[in-house]
Amino acid sequence: MDFDAQTRLFNRPPVKVGIVADTYDNRDGLRQLLDRFLVGGARWLFHCGGLGSANLIDLLKPWQIYIVAGEKERDRAAIEAALQRARLQATLPTSLTTTIEGFRIALCRGDDMPLVNRWAKSGEFDFIFYGHALRRTDNLVGKTRVINPGALGGPRYQSRSGFLLDLVSGDIKLLEVPG
Repeated sequence: MDFDAQTRLFNRPPVKVGIVADTYDNRDGLRQLLDRFLVGGARWLFHCGGLGSANLIDLLKPWQIYIVAGEKERDRAAIEAALQRARLQATLPTSLTTTIEGFRIALCRGDDMPLVNRWAKSGEFDFIFYGHALRRTDNLVGKTRVINPGALGGPRYQSRSGFLLDLVSGDIKLLEVPG
């Protein structure tokens, strides 16, 4: 990378995103985490599956979100309809890819680890976010950062949490909520 390219990279303003998974209807925990994401400067929200029900969609309205279906959503059709009514997302896929501020991001629910591994080994993405495993991870596979934010609801193996990530600097902050 030449000096001008390095200077442009290091002089970029932060691009912060919130990452959460496996909410399982933990409304209070999600509200607290979203508030902390907002205070932390997040502009986008990535939900890696396991929302639980359509009852939480109203909390997501202020956000630009990317959300995938979990493997145990009670009423996926209702969640998808609520997302459409709120004009947040047209469908509720099990995986999706996007580009934000030049960063290539893949998102899936995580019960398809062969897909996560294929994406990671491809080198096509800067970041991969996934849920389902209920335990936090943050690994580098080649140049791709693979992140699972842990669980906000459901079975408890670790503290309830999400991650606040700056895509530019790579700084990541664990945000825990009571639960």
